Amino acid sequence: MRVKQPEQFDPEKEYKPGERAVYNDMVIIAEVWTKAAQRLADSPGTLFCQRCVRCRIGRDVCTGAHLHCDKYNRTDRKTIFWRLAYPKENAVKQLKKKSDERKQIKSV
Repeated sequence: MRVKQPEQFDPEKEYKPGERAVYNDMVIIAEVWTKAAQRLADSPGTLFCQRCVRCRIGRDVCTGAHLHCDKYNRTDRKTIFWRLAYPKENAVKQLKKKSDERKQIKSV
């Protein structure tokens, strides 16, 4: 089965939940922020963070407005956040590989 490759992240586009994009050479997925996740984030002593803290879009791109994340800026009235598509272990391996490649290019 052939899977469509994710496109570069576009801050002006409204992404559907489950849709993928490439941001800083990492694949991210739009996830729905549910009421259960909000309750867990609000209760004291949990490891869950608020939505914008859990989101993987950097502060240099996300100004907190006009990224179509909250229900007031979206047509489907869903609140989303971005998570990594692959486990952190794989992301660390990819980053190490890219940094090694950059070091080799700089040394040549």
